[in-house]
Amino acid sequence: MTHPEAPARSARIGFWLGLFFGLPLVLFSSHLPTPDGLSPAALRTLGITIIVAMWWVTEAIPLGATALLPAAAFPMLDVAPAKVVAPAYASPFVLLLLGGFMLALAVERSGAHRRLALYVLLLVGTSPSRLVLGFASAAALLSMWISNTASTLMMMPIALAIVERAQTKDRAAGERFGLAVLLGTAYGASIGGMGTPIGTPPNVIAIGALEHYFPDGPELSFFNWVTAALPIVVLLVPVMWWLLTRVVIKVDNTLSLGAESVLRADLAELGPVRNSEKRSLFVFGVAALLWVTQSDVSFGETTILGWASRLGLSGTDEGTVAILAALLSFMIPGGDPEGTRLLPWSTAVKVPWDLVLLFGGGIALSKGFDATGLSTWLGAVLADFGDTPAPVFMGLTVLGTTFATELMSNTALSNIAMPILGSAAQSMVIDPRVLLFPAALACSCAFMMPAATGPNAIVFGTGRVRIAEMVRVGFWVNLAAVLIVSLVSWLTFGG
Repeated sequence: MTHPEAPARSARIGFWLGLFFGLPLVLFSSHLPTPDGLSPAALRTLGITIIVAMWWVTEAIPLGATALLPAAAFPMLDVAPAKVVAPAYASPFVLLLLGGFMLALAVERSGAHRRLALYVLLLVGTSPSRLVLGFASAAALLSMWISNTASTLMMMPIALAIVERAQTKDRAAGERFGLAVLLGTAYGASIGGMGTPIGTPPNVIAIGALEHYFPDGPELSFFNWVTAALPIVVLLVPVMWWLLTRVVIKVDNTLSLGAESVLRADLAELGPVRNSEKRSLFVFGVAALLWVTQSDVSFGETTILGWASRLGLSGTDEGTVAILAALLSFMIPGGDPEGTRLLPWSTAVKVPWDLVLLFGGGIALSKGFDATGLSTWLGAVLADFGDTPAPVFMGLTVLGTTFATELMSNTALSNIAMPILGSAAQSMVIDPRVLLFPAALACSCAFMMPAATGPNAIVFGTGRVRIAEMVRVGFWVNLAAVLIVSLVSWLTFGG
């Protein structure tokens, strides 16, 4: 049994370790020996990153407070001006999270998520392991066509209702099941984004780099990408599920969430569908439809225009849709006797604001990496391994990218890495897809840190997953992803 003072003790240790390893780089950056091309400002950025990472992992101080450290430190340390750092905390991804959380609160307030959860249990069955696989697979399928963040937001109210039900049956077993189903949903969404070129921005960036550096081919068309990436998704989802349910978390499969007769009795107890449920699900459905149909989709030479292009609203994004849906929830009457709106402000303030700041802090760190050239330097270090045999170089690239994206935006990392890998492929005279394709997929394999990707941030925001747990589980999923992405990519393009 864990001693009740263990979290506090680890927080104190993490606080001082972060300062011990990070502060010297901040205070003595101008006097420390630095590798060629690495500036003192980059050393200071690295020092702040070490402190932030250590404090996040051990929850040394409130997570939102740690996330604000780059906002104060980077301008003071001449890493990046405030006008560069501050927008990170209101980026489109942050607005997507904020709007999505508010939309989910409206659904939860109406109670519609409980009714949906009972229908899911009746459809899929009540086996805990099967439910984890079902949620992970559904999130992966959705994420192939819309962002992994939006996919997770759509799944989360139902998952939370099932987790609540599990914990009423058996507290300890329910907590393990809850950890598995929440992380499985988040990880499934990140894995599914690998499956199509439009699943996540790094995929598009890799295709653009390939076209730029190798205009005469080979190509990565929509069909080429799907045929190469889909086997990885199909392999990685069940491997991830197996790690969660059988190896790391070990879900108790004897946990019963109710027989069919009990579930139907619970549904009957909820009574007829209320107006607030119908209206909250309507708003949620509109948001989901807009997310799915917003972007253009290309199939070879055929392009299906999304509503943003058709209406001349190319400046919108998924965050715009999330905020619009949240605003509608504030405006539409709930339709119940109380006369309140679907989302009153007293409910909206329950948004996990620390998590919104957490995600902004991760983007702010990326700004510091870019402003000081630390990202470019790290990329150049990677390119120095160009004489390494191609399969080994590819494996090291996937490994490095997978763990680097835990602290950097996957879009920022792919923008930095793809030109370097394109040049490396030219000098090594190999098929560039051997490097660009797996590196793009590795940018989506951030399973350890809440600020690394939207899905991780969302499940952490439920309050049911601690950072230490996410790091422990995510580390093994990271390793599995490195092996599967490297192996399948080499078999596909390296032969």
